[in-house]
Amino acid sequence: MVLEQVGLKNGDIVTVRKVAIQEDIPVVPICDFAKQKLTPKAEAIFSEWYDKYSDPKIGKMTPESAVNFILGATNEQCDAEDSRITGLFGEYAKKDPTH
Repeated sequence: MVLEQVGLKNGDIVTVRKVAIQEDIPVVPICDFAKQKLTPKAEAIFSEWYDKYSDPKIGKMTPESAVNFILGATNEQCDAEDSRITGLFGEYAKKDPTH
C-alpha cells in the first residue's frame, strides 16, 4: 500500500506516535509432548508467520525472506549470509536435497 491509497497527498502533515501496549500474555506450552507435535494455536501462529514472510513467487521461505523475518521479529539487521540463516538453510538442504 502506498500513502496515496489512504488519501495522503504531497505536503500533508502526519503526526505519528508510538504507543506502548502493556499486555498480560500468559505463558503457554507450544508443544504437545504426548503427541509430539505443536499445539494447534502454535501451529496457526507459525503458519501465519511463514505465509507472511515466504517469497510470494515460490511460496517458500528464502534466505532473503528469512532476513525480513528476523528484522520483523527482532528489529535486528542482518543479511542472507548471516550464520543463523546459512545454518538453517544448510540443515534444510541436507534433509531435502531438491530444495
